[in-house]
Amino acid sequence: MEYISWSGIIQNIVDKFKNVKNYLIAMKQLIPIGVLVIFVGMMLIFIGALSSIKDGKSDSKIAVGGFIGFIPFGFANDKRMLYFVIGVSAIFMIIWFIFQR
Repeated sequence: MEYISWSGIIQNIVDKFKNVKNYLIAMKQLIPIGVLVIFVGMMLIFIGALSSIKDGKSDSKIAVGGFIGFIPFGFANDKRMLYFVIGVSAIFMIIWFIFQR
């Protein structure tokens, strides 16, 4: 009959909790960085819109991309930008699969 070391089991649970706690603290530190990136992006869009009003011409090209499941998709009004967005989406998908393991 084996002796079960409850103190070892409890210590293992406590160690796992400390790792989760450190992970959550690190994630909380990333939230302000994400908000800052979104804010900078909005400011760049606003500045771009104002600069096109000043010049009097509007030759804007836009592209949007992402994932549905494992399939990258994209929408754009320029063929080169569409290829770029789908390529970037595919690269992010590959990075996701690599770091998921």
